Amino acid sequence: MAVPTDPWYEDLSGTNPYDPAKAKALLKGAGYAPNTLSLRMRVPVVPYAVKSAQFVASQLRDIGVKVTVEELDFSRWLDEVFTKGDYDMTIVAHVEARDLGKFANPKYYWHYNDPKFAQLYTAADEATSEEEGDELMKQATKYLADQAAAIWLFALPNLVITKSTITGVAQNATTLSFDLTTITSR
Repeated sequence: MAVPTDPWYEDLSGTNPYDPAKAKALLKGAGYAPNTLSLRMRVPVVPYAVKSAQFVASQLRDIGVKVTVEELDFSRWLDEVFTKGDYDMTIVAHVEARDLGKFANPKYYWHYNDPKFAQLYTAADEATSEEEGDELMKQATKYLADQAAAIWLFALPNLVITKSTITGVAQNATTLSFDLTTITSR
């Protein structure tokens, strides 16, 4: 849940490598016989989510997990998935700054509740120096990846193009929201 522009970023893509044999063994160890686990993946109807859902469902089918993909308009996704928690799996872009902190809140829609992570995140957030905060945030991010609390598929690209007369648009923004108080035209 970190992007290359975060000072605490480190490439953790190898933490949970693609390994169908290991996945099948983990399912068996969890008590699921082949082809007995069925899950609903409810995604908003936006191109990245729909295409990603098709890919993930295909990969899960390869290890014997049946996945039904349900495409929901975004307002319905917000109501049923985000607000009511009615889903087994979902895909949505989390692009707000420090989304990592949402994992420290067990009331957030994915209901992740791990006191150790919450402690790591709080310590990073309350660090007295930027260097200490970045190092602690690295530890929190690594812990979350090791726990497989979520699978991060990709960082959603955010390309913003302006005229040369426009200033005040933040570089490397992680969201499509703009602070209009900083944007001016020459």
